Amino acid sequence: MAVVSDHLEGTSLTQTKEGYEHTRTFIVSELTGDASKKLLTALNTPGIPRRFDRHPTIPLHECDSRSAEAIEPDMVRVTAVYRQSHLIAPDVDAEGNEYAPADSTLSVGSTVQEVETERDVGGNQITVRHTYDSGTDDEKTVIAPAKVAYRVAMSTVNFTRREPRNPRGKSQGFVGRVNATRVFDDPPRFWMCTRLAGNSRDGGKTFDVEYEFQRSVANIDDLTSGFGTWDPYVAFIDPETGEIPTDLVKGVGLKQVKVLPEIDFRRLGI
Repeated sequence: MAVVSDHLEGTSLTQTKEGYEHTRTFIVSELTGDASKKLLTALNTPGIPRRFDRHPTIPLHECDSRSAEAIEPDMVRVTAVYRQSHLIAPDVDAEGNEYAPADSTLSVGSTVQEVETERDVGGNQITVRHTYDSGTDDEKTVIAPAKVAYRVAMSTVNFTRREPRNPRGKSQGFVGRVNATRVFDDPPRFWMCTRLAGNSRDGGKTFDVEYEFQRSVANIDDLTSGFGTWDPYVAFIDPETGEIPTDLVKGVGLKQVKVLPEIDFRRLGI
């Protein structure tokens, strides 16, 4: 079992106009396997900081990069570099003073939105049938796919809190992205950050920052497949008829694709 020790040698702290840059070093020992496995195991050993982990003592800083270097046959040195992040929602100011979480408001709710689907609640293709009566024995029956419109719930979460930093960097990093980790009791990619804006009433010393998150509108396809994410479906369309065939194979002729980028919403402190 790998053993981790916080190592003083190689540790450094530099202050720039962007904040502090702190390098922490760790020694991971008792490693087994080939060289690549030892390095990978060292980076993922419990006790080693992960990317975006908060610094244990320096406010508003997070782990920006990590590296691993073999120093003995069974020993690896891991270096973690922390830098100030403008994406962290601070509960402290730049000097480490706590900001009162009471300066925040929260609202949640749902509305309905109309969507269309070509599948029923069981995931089956909706079809309609018509038999043409030609007055002879040569009757023609046509089966065609059909669409139905229905309403589903669209949930939103809005909250506002006072923060000691301009939220411009956060707005560029989060708006239009979906959650990479579980949030609001939902799995990844269920929620999108749709708004992040701030207003200052004291000349830029503090900002009232508004956050808005919207839950994906799960359609019937999503519900039957266990998904309710922002990832859309694409389907094969018959070039001759312009219709979607009724016997598409999921994952082949009917696919769910990831289009929107994701980010860890926990970095906002929510």
